Parts: sequence; C-alpha cells; structure tokens
Amino acid sequence: KFTIAANGYFVSGKFDRNATRPFMVIGDVFNSMCDLFAADIQSIEQERKMAEALTKSLGRDAFLIANIVPNLSNLMPLYTSCESSSFDAASRTRYLLLTLLDTLSKLSKSITILLDDLQWIDPASLTFCRALFQSTKSNKNVFLVLCSRESEVQTQDKSEVHDWLQSLSGSTLETIHLTNLNPEDVNNLVSDSLRTWPRLTRSLSAILHGKSLGNPFFLRQTMEMLCRGGYLHYSLGERKWKWDLDEISDLRLDDNVVSLLTREMTKLPDELLVGLKAASCIGYCIPQTVVDILSKHLEMDLFGVLTSLVQRSYLAGVGSALYRFTHDRIYQAAYELMSEKQRREDHMKFGLAICSYVLDNCENNYDMMFVGVNQINRGGPEVLADSCRRVMISQLNLNAGKRALLLTDFSSALSFFGHGIMFLNPGHWDAHYQLSLDLFTSAAESACATSDAALVKSYSETILAHSRSLDDRLPALCFAVKSLKESMNLPSCRDCAIEVLTQLGEDVSSVLEIPSQETIQITNNLLMSKMTDDSMIKMSPCTQMRAVFVMRLYHELNYVYYVFDQTRLLAISLRMVSLTFEIGLTDTSSLAFANYGVELIARGYLIGSRLGTVALKLAENSKYISYVIAAVKQYNLWVIEPLHAIAESHLVGFYSGKRVGDEFSSSLNFCLHLSTSFHCGKNLIQIKNSLSEYIVQLLENSQQWFLPQSAMLYWLIVELIEGPNFDLTEHNPLILNENGVMLFAASARHLELDI
Repeated sequence: KFTIAANGYFVSGKFDRNATRPFMVIGDVFNSMCDLFAADIQSIEQERKMAEALTKSLGRDAFLIANIVPNLSNLMPLYTSCESSSFDAASRTRYLLLTLLDTLSKLSKSITILLDDLQWIDPASLTFCRALFQSTKSNKNVFLVLCSRESEVQTQDKSEVHDWLQSLSGSTLETIHLTNLNPEDVNNLVSDSLRTWPRLTRSLSAILHGKSLGNPFFLRQTMEMLCRGGYLHYSLGERKWKWDLDEISDLRLDDNVVSLLTREMTKLPDELLVGLKAASCIGYCIPQTVVDILSKHLEMDLFGVLTSLVQRSYLAGVGSALYRFTHDRIYQAAYELMSEKQRREDHMKFGLAICSYVLDNCENNYDMMFVGVNQINRGGPEVLADSCRRVMISQLNLNAGKRALLLTDFSSALSFFGHGIMFLNPGHWDAHYQLSLDLFTSAAESACATSDAALVKSYSETILAHSRSLDDRLPALCFAVKSLKESMNLPSCRDCAIEVLTQLGEDVSSVLEIPSQETIQITNNLLMSKMTDDSMIKMSPCTQMRAVFVMRLYHELNYVYYVFDQTRLLAISLRMVSLTFEIGLTDTSSLAFANYGVELIARGYLIGSRLGTVALKLAENSKYISYVIAAVKQYNLWVIEPLHAIAESHLVGFYSGKRVGDEFSSSLNFCLHLSTSFHCGKNLIQIKNSLSEYIVQLLENSQQWFLPQSAMLYWLIVELIEGPNFDLTEHNPLILNENGVMLFAASARHLELDI
C-alpha cells in the first residue's frame, strides 16, 4: 500500500516446493513488473523514452532473457541476437535481469519486490537472489522483502538457504522475526473476532492458545472448526457468542494445523474431495488450461468443483486463468489426504494427460510441457510398465531439459535429464542409442554447469563404456576435463586433456617442448610476410568439430600450465596459432592470438602487439572478450598505448565480462583498471574509494580473486594520502575484520614506493 501510494510499483512472488517450470517465480516477478510499467505508459513520447533507455542498457542482449521475461517485448523491441554464446550463461542471465531492474528503477519512484516462502527456493533462483540482494543494497529505488518460515528453512536439504539468510543478519538487511501470539494477544484476537469483552473470553482463549501455541493460522482454523461443530455459536436470542468451556476443554483437538485441516477435509462431499486432491497434485497454483484438461480426464466439472472450493476458502481465484491454494498449509493438508501410492499414480495419470494434450494441440507451449513432465517425474518410472510410453517420457524429459538450459536453470535441466535416464528401458543403449547418448551427454553438460564433478564423472564414464565412436564421446570428455579444472583437480585435468588430445591424433609431448628461437622466428616471418591483419581476421571458420575440440582442450591445458609450469605457455599458444592457420577460426582462436602475443612481447618480439590487435578484433563478439582485453591490454599493448587508455580499456573489459557472464575476467579487468589508474596518476581518493567498494564486494561474495593485490594497493594508497602512521580503525571494518587482508595491510606499512 505504501509503495502504490507513493506512485511506485509492487510485485511479488511465492516459491513452491513443487515448482512446475524453471525460473518460474523470478520470471513471473519480472513479467509482472513489465506489465505494470507498460500499463502506466501515457504517451508515445513516454513509450519512446522507455524503449530507448532499455535498448541502451540491454541492447540486442535483451533477446537472451526473452524466454524468461517475454513481457519485456511490451516495453522495447526484441531483436534476435547475432551472438548468443556466453562464458557462463547463468551469470549472463543474472546480469541482464539485474540491468533490466536497474534501468526500470531509474524510470520510477520506487519498486518493492516481495519474495515469499524462500524455504522452497530452487538453486538457480537462490543464486539470482544472492545477486539481487547485492545489487539492491546500492539502489535506493528498489526495496526487497524476503520471507521464509524459519522452522522449515533450517531443514538439512535447505541448509544453503539457511546459511545465506544467516549471513545477511549483519548487513543492511533488517530482520523482522514474527513469533507466535502470546496468551494476551490470542485473547485480544478472540475478543475482537467474537465482539466480546476480553475478560469474558480469557478462559476460552487460554484453551485455544494451549492447543494452537499461538500460531495465527492454526488458531483461525481451530475457531472455524469449533463454529462448524456447533461448539462456538451465535445466539440470536441473546445477541452474543456462546460456548461451553467444558465441552471445548474435553474436545480432542489435533496437535498441528495440517492434521486439523486433513480431518476437516475428509468431511467434504466426495466430488469436492476428488477435486481438492487433484488440485494438490498439480501444485500450489493450478492454471485454467490444466483444469480443462483434467476435467476431461476425470470426467467431471472440475471448474465447478474448484469454484465451490473457492467459496469454502480452500482455494482462491487469481483472475480468470489461475487458481491457487489460500495457504500452503491447506495445500499440504490436501496433498496428505492421499497415500504415497495414490499420489504417484495420480501424478502419472495427470502428467500423461497434460503431455498428450500438449503434443496434440500446442507443442510450443513450454509452460504446459513443464507442468506435464514434472507430474510424470513425480510419479516415477516404477508406476509405468509400458515400454513405449517410457521411451516417449524419456524424450519429453530431454526436450524439457534442453528448454531449461535455454532458461539457464541448469539444476532443473539436470533433474529433467536424470529423470529421462531413469525412464529408459533395459537395453536402451542398443534399442535407443541416440536418445541415450543425448540424455547422458546433456546430463554431463548440466552437471558440469552446476559444478557436480561426481555426476560429470559418472555420466562420462557411462558414455565411454557405450559410445560407438570417438565423435560421440568427445563432448562428454571435454565436460570431464572442464569439470576437473573447475574443481581445481589440475593434475587429473592435465592428464585427462593430454589423453583425449592423443586420441585425437596430437603428439602432445612434442607440442609441449619449449620451441627454439628458430621455430619462433619462422612463425613470425610467416605472419609478417604472408598474413595481413585483415586476412587473419577474415579467415574461414573451422568446420571440423574434432579440430574445434582440439583447440578447446589446448585452452584448458593452457590454464593448467599457467598454474604449474608457465614455461610451457609459449609452446601451447604457438600450437593453437598454427592450428588456426591450418583449420580456420574457432571460438578459441582469439585466445590463441592473445596468449601467443603476450608470450612474444615478453621475449622482445614486437610483432606480439600486432597479434594482440588481431585477438581483440576476433574477440569482439566472443564469450572470451573480457579475458582477451585483460591479457592484451595489460601484458601486450602497453608497449604502444598510453597508460590512461589502457585503464579505460580495462573498464570496458569489466562491463564486457559482466555481459557475457565471465565474472572472473570481469573482476580481473576492474582490478587492473584501478591499478593502472593508480600508475598513470589519477585521483588517489577516487581510486581508494573504488578499491574499498571492490574489496568489500569480493568479501561479501566470498570471492578471493585478486583480493591480496587489491588490499595491498588499497593500503599503499592510504599510506600515500595519510602518511605512514595512519589509523587502521578509521577504514572499512569489513576489510579489517578479514585476517588475510589484515596481513597485507600490515605488510603495506613496510613497502618502499619508488617515485
């Protein structure tokens, strides 16, 4: 009410333990936000300014979040992006959604976002909420409200949510802890409800508080049950509420609200009970389309049944297209009316009915596909013996998983692929080879994206055992190498990459030999005499998938040897450049030119700066743009460009990394931007303040990247500004409270600055 009264916008979302589609709540929140802004457009000029602001901030990348926020098309034109590759698709999506929110917040007075039942949040949405919280801390136009039920958020499988909420207690988040009502509050509520003096209701309130423990919802349901049972009734003759304390005291009431609700629900007419059970199987919200499908399947007027349940306050209508339970405890109680066996059978029947409808009438209705496939998966393969249908369900899970990948919800995608594998029949590698290969490969990809190294290993080993060719197992092998690298198991990563490269025909031992000066000179002469910059940039793309995988594997090896043995970097980058000339351009060619250029500059070959320029051009529409900017500008083009231009280039690299989801390179570029700004003599106070914010952000996000270097530079600048005896306690406490940073702070006092 306060937000709307101030001409602001209020949007809300409620997480469901059985969410029917990936990114459901976050997508609904942003779609509602776009609808509110679109409804408030009063003129063509206002519409133009809105579209211009969004186009400026999102550009063509807006198309990449259109699957999650289709209503964005009401505010701006959506163009098909010419380049949709990203370093980390999930990170890129988070950045674009937060950029959308930031842009809209600048066009309004305030936006309030309420996210309820956080205890049921899915992993992808939790990661987004972490980023959302960090971004809204500095945005005065956005007010974020997070709600959760403490007793359930502390369960073992939700410990990540609990830990995150606990970590926020010392930040700018204000915590409001809602406890149960005390006896006096219960008496006030009962007194107000019955329009009776508090002294007359005190004895009744004491009984009700003893049974409900002050839980408001439990208390309300108990009073309604007493009214329906006649234990609490209104006397028309005496014009007041009456009750018999002895009867109520002797009455056996349930120990929890779910048991109470379940017992009351069993008294409903059979038709209403069937409808209530069916609704609880679908989820907290029931779309109108699903109601129509199930009406035919159950051969009953489900619409009329749900309308009756609305009248009894079990459900509520949301517009004309949706029903929802009025409280999650009512939803839970309705679901617990059924045995585990009945639930699974109903999930399977309803899921098959919904999927059949989608396949026959609307194959592109992905929301309905997610609803149907989720229902089938909750039923499980044990309740379906039909082998043909099991194959169909495996294919549906494959389709749903691929759609979830487009929405960058890798956890949901992994779940779909996993269920698809579970529905496969015995002997599926022989009977349905391509389907099996696609499911296991996609599962390995999703497991890699969610950093589940054990699952990547399991799926990859299964593919290796059953695949019919090297080409079929190459993607899984690359996922295995990448997973080992990201889990920092670098020796295994190196060995695995070398083994795969050997299978692909590479003589890796020869490649890793440190090249002679003569070899380097021959390559450089070739570049100087036969290849212009334009001819290198316009080389034909590589069409050989094996060659593409070879380049990617050498890129992974480059990372490993950067940590283990940097003397091998020249050899690896030289091989990648040579391969590019042989096979054409691949997605990692820009990295090859950038790394080789850096190695040449380090050895005094100025041609390296030319290769750096070529790398920047090749990387313009690449997911590696941020890394290439960092490498080329800092370690290559500094020999020919002024420092202040290098500093500004790193700022471009910072935003480029955000846009493609490369958080590591983005952070590296920002660190280099600040350090280069320092060396080219920019305002020390501005650099100090930027460093302070940057270090605090690294600490709050538990990111150790470049923390030592940044802290060292911070304290060095503080000493330059305030002198060698500066007071540590006057500076940011988040920095001072970290032991690692304190060590660097202490050592900074002993640095000698050569000016």
